[in-house]
Amino acid sequence: MSNSSSQIIDVVIPAHEKDIDILDHSIKSIRKNILNVRRIIVVSKKQFTQKAEYFDESKYPFSYKEISELSHNVRVGWHYQQLLKLYSAFVIPNIADNVLIIDADTVFYKKVRFFENDKPLYNISKDQNLQDSGFHQDSFAHITTLIPEILQKLPKKYQNISGVCHHMLFQKKILQDLFDQVIKNEASKTDFYKIFLKHSKGGNSVSEYNLYFYFLLSFYAQHH
Repeated sequence: MSNSSSQIIDVVIPAHEKDIDILDHSIKSIRKNILNVRRIIVVSKKQFTQKAEYFDESKYPFSYKEISELSHNVRVGWHYQQLLKLYSAFVIPNIADNVLIIDADTVFYKKVRFFENDKPLYNISKDQNLQDSGFHQDSFAHITTLIPEILQKLPKKYQNISGVCHHMLFQKKILQDLFDQVIKNEASKTDFYKIFLKHSKGGNSVSEYNLYFYFLLSFYAQHH
């Protein structure tokens, strides 16, 4: 496999105090088992580890308080952490074009590569019968409200496949295109995060990983 600069990955781990016990194990496993990692950055309200870079979540363009107000105090943490992930590529200085978001409780026990011949690789969830899953149906409705074109572009065989698997490789240019399309589809042309929350139905009705995953399958399938 090529080690070209196009495959360099910066890892971002959003973390909370509840993640402290597993966080260093996760960081160690990333350094040992994920190929082409340059930086590992933990995003949190205060520094929880010396094993990786620290980025203060207060530097994001929104606060927990604002997200609480915009989400009407419903599953605030759920919405907040998803937006921390989605915005990391645009907020953290000098970050790579490939941003691998990893949930803080995830440990890699085997060697993993996220590129093959410069094409990013993606995993899918083991969840089945997604047509019977309230979360999947609600989050898919949220996604297609943000980007209605996905309903026409996404092959039906992929609508019952989930990309939610505790990590997601974001590419900055594609993520920017996603943001731009969401804003273009909204009459108010306001910030992405405000649109994201405006159309949330509360509870677990949003999925940042599937939003990006279905956007890829709909608009960039030939590149992945």
